[in-house]
Amino acid sequence: MAPSEDILTEYETAGKTAEAWEIYKPKFMQKILPDPVALEKIDGFILDSLTQDVVFICFESEKKYKNRCHIFLLLDIAEDRAKENDIPLVIKRENYLF
Repeated sequence: MAPSEDILTEYETAGKTAEAWEIYKPKFMQKILPDPVALEKIDGFILDSLTQDVVFICFESEKKYKNRCHIFLLLDIAEDRAKENDIPLVIKRENYLF
């Protein structure tokens, strides 16, 4: 469920700016949304979250990049899929800096 090398390289080459993020987002979503294996994994995380905490971790600097990470896009997809299936899902979008 990671970004493909080509779209990640394009995003990095553009300096991971807010403008580059707006180009990156739809490309990443076009990769994930039609992928049945990725969606099955996301659905598995949703079901797991009914009985335990599920944590996604990113190494990007929140201070520098805000929430511009593919993890946040995966959370958006999970949130939408849970709503579509009437599954209660609580997502805490928190950033912890160590």
